[in-house]
Amino acid sequence: KMVKIMKNLEIEYKVMISKEDFIKLNNLLAKNNFKYYEQTNYYYDTVNNDLKTNNYSLRIRHIENLNKYIITLKIAELIGKMEYEYEIDLLSLDKVPPKIIEKLSKINVVVNNLELKGSLKTIRKEIVIDNSIVCLDFNTYNNNEDYEIECESSSMEKATQIINTLLNKYGISYIPSKYSKVARALKKH
Repeated sequence: KMVKIMKNLEIEYKVMISKEDFIKLNNLLAKNNFKYYEQTNYYYDTVNNDLKTNNYSLRIRHIENLNKYIITLKIAELIGKMEYEYEIDLLSLDKVPPKIIEKLSKINVVVNNLELKGSLKTIRKEIVIDNSIVCLDFNTYNNNEDYEIECESSSMEKATQIINTLLNKYGISYIPSKYSKVARALKKH
């Protein structure tokens, strides 16, 4: 089975916070109606990192607690990233959706040349604030862990404002995420 989920312009703002503040925020927001996910992102590229060079990224996300696999190709735009997402049957590049194959061919990449480059596990709590999705993420990768708040919204201004308002309300300091999850997972330490 291959189910197209969406083609979507992803606009999100992400910040890193300390473990202590993450726990504090989790407790403060505990009364909210969270969606809960345990997921692992598996990142792929060619041996020469052709996707990264062209501002593409390809991942398969296994949402363990729902036993779902979602393949996502992201292509950087002027603002945000265009995402092509499909639900697939298993953690494999055997049945990559034709649209993703077509987009990869534009940068002369074929699926057979892709290899697993790294992975990142996230325990995510998701809530909706002002029609925007706010995620509290605890990430582990390469013997590292970090704590991230991200907001996906209709504009970067709105996403930034929601995060700033939320964290300022509780006196939580933060630094904007300098590197995406894929960059952190694949960074050589």
